[in-house]
Amino acid sequence: MANRGYLINSSTRTSDPAELERLREHPGHVDGDIAESANRLLIPWFLCFRKPDLRPVHCDFVQLQLPCTTVEQAVRNLEQSLPVFEAIARDLALARPYWELSCTLLRRLPLPYLTMDPIEVLQLGRAAPEVLAAHIVGALSGDFAAIPHLKFLSGYDDSAPPYPLEVLYSVPAGNKDRRRVWNASVLDGGFQPNFKYVIWRKAKDVAAPAAPPPPPESVFGELRGVRDVLKGWIQARVPSAPGADLGLWPGAVEQLQVAIYAGSDADARHLEGNADLRRQLDDLARTHLEPWCRKWGFGWKGFRFSSPE
Repeated sequence: MANRGYLINSSTRTSDPAELERLREHPGHVDGDIAESANRLLIPWFLCFRKPDLRPVHCDFVQLQLPCTTVEQAVRNLEQSLPVFEAIARDLALARPYWELSCTLLRRLPLPYLTMDPIEVLQLGRAAPEVLAAHIVGALSGDFAAIPHLKFLSGYDDSAPPYPLEVLYSVPAGNKDRRRVWNASVLDGGFQPNFKYVIWRKAKDVAAPAAPPPPPESVFGELRGVRDVLKGWIQARVPSAPGADLGLWPGAVEQLQVAIYAGSDADARHLEGNADLRRQLDDLARTHLEPWCRKWGFGWKGFRFSSPE
């Protein structure tokens, strides 16, 4: 068992995983996991539902109720939940991008119903299944009363704020604060942004839902696409160069640094000495990276050229 949770888009209104399993052999039914979590449950999932959406479901080890609602209603519920995001993050500027991203990706779902399957997490979780099941009910109030339950189910750590959304999606490298990474990960909805990896479960003769157009890149934050821009500039000079990564590093204040990778020390020196590339990098730092650092209280550590040699 993998200790994973799933948010499921379905053509049939049911929250019972056993019923969904049975329906997958029936003509006309389709469902797929459009968001997934590992070793945790994610805050936006619960904010899609309300307590009247709960129904008893089959579970071998605990009495359990799980919610199901229409995607249309789930969108309305999530759109009304910004104050809850803000209260958890304790900062509207930090909370709003997570809320906006989940709302944007939820609106794109192709099938009419939404449910969740947390059974693996309940069975392997850090608390007794009946305790977690009770917290699921409490997490669906849709208001501030849900917050203690949401924090318990997600493992949210009040000792540190979440990172800005850009760190989760565009800053993969460095040595980051694990508490802030965890909090960012549970404020995110874990949605499949382009449905590339969604496996639609259905009978053989049933067509898979058409994937919607991709979401705008802007919903993933201000640093989205920076690595692709850097890779293009670098490979224009050294085609074999792997590219670049953004990373956060500890210090008196955490610092953002861009690591530029080359295949050899000679290529790294060539890139570092290229005046036109240096001009592009300095302009990017001045117009984009340094202002982002100032906005979120990070330092700017500059560019580092390296190779595996």
